[in-house]
Formats: sequence, C-alpha cells, structure tokens
Amino acid sequence: MGFPGTTNRYYTSWEVAERRDIDNAVRINIRNLRQQAMLEEMLADPQVRIQYASKYAGSTNAYKNAIGTNWAINKRDFEGVKKQMQDELLAWSQKNCRSNYIEAIQTLETIV
Repeated sequence: MGFPGTTNRYYTSWEVAERRDIDNAVRINIRNLRQQAMLEEMLADPQVRIQYASKYAGSTNAYKNAIGTNWAINKRDFEGVKKQMQDELLAWSQKNCRSNYIEAIQTLETIV
C-alpha cells in the first residue's frame, strides 16, 4: 500500500526489522484495543452498530494488513535476505575500495 509511485522494495534489513517490530507492532496493538472498544459499543446499541460499521471495517482491514505484513516478513525471512544483500554489497565495496558505499551503509544503520 501507499502512495502511487512509492515502494518498500529497497528497504534495508534495519528498516524491515523496524517495520515489523515497531510500526506494525504498534498498529496491531492499537487497532486491537480500538476494535474491542468499538465492538463493545456496537453490541450494546443497534444504532451505534450501524454508525460504526464502516469505521470498524476499515480499522479491521488495517489491523489484518499489519498482521499479514508481519507474517510475510517472517515467513520469507525478508530481514535475512536484506542482511545478506547488504553483506554482499559491503564485501564488494571493501574488495573494490569503494569507501562511499561503506560509509553509506554505516550511515543508514545509524539513522535507522
């Protein structure tokens, strides 16, 4: 998801871990609490159920999306794949005296 023309394809291993362990974890916990609160109110009053139906469905979609994203990250070991790619780039950079790539990788690690 996201805006047209954006991609998560070039995430580093640190960004993948941050997405899984921080961003999605917070989304899952917050959405779960929101779902529980909304469901209690919806079950108590039929009019509230009708009023909240669309918001509840949208919140459920975001909740399930975060869970599914984490599942895919873990199942496909995206963090490990990205780490391997970074290690290969680092080894190539050191072999070919490309210090700018080494510095870029180190900078990305400190930023994330």
